[in-house]
Amino acid sequence: MIGVVGLLGPVAFGSPNLAIKGSYISVPLILAAVLYLSISRSEKKSGIKTRLPLRSSVSVYLIFWACAVLVAVVFVRSLIYYSLIAACSTLIIWQIFCHEETIALKLGVLFEASILFLNIIYTVTLKYYFYVGGTDPLAHAYLVESLLNTTEITNAFDIYESFPLYHIMVSSLSLAGGSYLPPRKWNVLFVGLVGVLGIFFIFLTVRWILTDWRYAAVATALLAINSIYIYYMIRAIPRSVMTVFTAFIIFSTLHSSRRLQLLIAFPIIVLVMYHTATVPYILSILCLLLLLQLVFSHRDQATNTGRVIFFLGIGAISYWAFYAEELLLAFFSVLISTSVEAPGGGVSFNSDTIVANLWNNLQYVGVISLAILGGIWSLREDELNWEGLTVILAGTILVALTFPGPLQFIEQLESLELRRWSEYTIPLVSIAASFGTIELYDRLDSSQMRVVFFTFLLVTAGLSVSNTLVAPENPIVEEPRHTPYLEKSEVDATVFAAQNSKNGVMADYVSFRYLQWSNYADKPHIMEVSSTNEIQTGPQTGLVIIRQQELRKSGLKVYPLGENSFTYKPTWRGGGVLELYPDVQMDSSAHNQIYDNGINVIYGNDS
Repeated sequence: MIGVVGLLGPVAFGSPNLAIKGSYISVPLILAAVLYLSISRSEKKSGIKTRLPLRSSVSVYLIFWACAVLVAVVFVRSLIYYSLIAACSTLIIWQIFCHEETIALKLGVLFEASILFLNIIYTVTLKYYFYVGGTDPLAHAYLVESLLNTTEITNAFDIYESFPLYHIMVSSLSLAGGSYLPPRKWNVLFVGLVGVLGIFFIFLTVRWILTDWRYAAVATALLAINSIYIYYMIRAIPRSVMTVFTAFIIFSTLHSSRRLQLLIAFPIIVLVMYHTATVPYILSILCLLLLLQLVFSHRDQATNTGRVIFFLGIGAISYWAFYAEELLLAFFSVLISTSVEAPGGGVSFNSDTIVANLWNNLQYVGVISLAILGGIWSLREDELNWEGLTVILAGTILVALTFPGPLQFIEQLESLELRRWSEYTIPLVSIAASFGTIELYDRLDSSQMRVVFFTFLLVTAGLSVSNTLVAPENPIVEEPRHTPYLEKSEVDATVFAAQNSKNGVMADYVSFRYLQWSNYADKPHIMEVSSTNEIQTGPQTGLVIIRQQELRKSGLKVYPLGENSFTYKPTWRGGGVLELYPDVQMDSSAHNQIYDNGINVIYGNDS
């Protein structure tokens, strides 16, 4: 019913675009209901339904995996690569259903899921000269290099001066590894290995609360190919490893061992010092778990969770009060801003990208449907223990924050940063989805239905790794965006402009952000473009760099002036007000071309 209302309601109120944007939430609700009603009366059979020699299946997996690496290294990642990765992930889950539980199989599944995950992220972050994603990695790569050069936390760290632990760890790894790789590459290596640790924590968590090992194994496989998890690990920023912290803290709260309960103090201290801005999100998730534990009369578990909430809250407030006053003020300002109606409400869309956006969101249909099924069946499973029930229900409930749908486009809710919740909730959602996956499979009697089931998983995996969120090049359907990496020639040209400009350097958003986090932080000026696509300059502009290859390929992300005149260093926050221009023009009669390497052109009358 909710899914139908979600589809038809916006249409009835004259907002069909909103219905399309939110269809990746509405459709799974309808699909989950149809699947549940169709097979809920089928008898559950958890025995082995299809047998496959383990050695043969592992060999096939390794062949697919090696081919995927070869394709990614030699060529630009393409549909062939995405198909091989999807086949690998489906084969992992197939192995889980085709074999009895053994130590070799459990270790094999963990190993396969881990190297599959590393394959996906390292063939992006290690292949390109400088993967910048949404440009946040630029800041942290510079801070690591700054720490290596100065051996101290300088004012350049800005707000990260209060929690530089991530940069210290990456710098230490870079020093230990030597000059074989630049610091930014050690950065992505570190985050990738931590991501593997997150996969292990999810396995341990589910194995602890559910007796059937298949739930843990499927959860790890689903997490390894989850585009949200991959996205944050590819970015290689301090927040990237917060999913792992979340998984570990949840595991600790569910574990009844007094020794582990005492040891929880250490990760709490590390978490607070490492990334204090994460604490409110994790506290909210723990409060949800506590509420569910109290509702289902699981007092002992609630005591453990309450203890963690208390110490985490006290630790965060104390640290903020003494070492991060600015963060504390910023946190309360966000709370205040959410209670005040934002001016001009409404929903903003670009109709040209509706279809592409819908296609790229199809990847979520599978995991959302399975998570909802997991929540429904957890309430009907008599043999499910209380720990498993509360965790699965929490994962199902958190689907609403993990995949906010059209809510993220409502201006009044922008300050809540709904997209950011997914970084912390995805472990629980994966657990709920794994429960739904196995409960669904165990109720399939015919071989034809099992073929449809694995085809569904294959398509879901393919969509997860081929969308614009995690595919830097050749996603199945392209959306307007800047190229998420810089080539060496682009970096060299940007540095050349900064070194040879007495005033400043006008550049598109990506080059602007690169200079912003460099030794030339006083030089960048965001490129301003008029309604006629002409670059507007002023007496203090200095040099203008145009990334010609990027302009031809994706367009340049710039500051749109419209009918307004040039403004020296216009005020703007983030990249939300910037637009991607497919064509910009420079008045060559008023500016001399002083640099051209075939990929970048620099103009200017800098004097």
